[in-house]
Amino acid sequence: MIIGIETGIEDAQAINCGHISPYVMHEGTITKPSLDSGVPLGLAELASEPTTVGWFRFPHGATLLLSTDGLTETRAPDGTFYPVDERLKKLDPSPTDLPQALFEDSLAFAGQGGRHDDVAVLTVRWSPAR
Repeated sequence: MIIGIETGIEDAQAINCGHISPYVMHEGTITKPSLDSGVPLGLAELASEPTTVGWFRFPHGATLLLSTDGLTETRAPDGTFYPVDERLKKLDPSPTDLPQALFEDSLAFAGQGGRHDDVAVLTVRWSPAR
């Protein structure tokens, strides 16, 4: 995922290079911007279409959550995938603590006998200028 934010504007632009869509959390709401998923970085010559830039709302005070598919592909012992959307609604940590909280929650979800792959989670907070 390549993200660009222009200072003073409450929109962000992103190029999705084959990753799962980000989440935008703001004032108790969680949205998932609709971005076209392109091919992974370094493989653009294999794509028949050019890379497209998507725009989405990213207001001041919002938190952008980015993660790898290791989070979404975590499985419980019965094979159920980790429901990120549902779990995000139940977790309420600060943006700083959210990556660790999601990781720990996904480990608990997988439990003994579940599957847990490598996970990367990043939060970006859009803070007003001081």
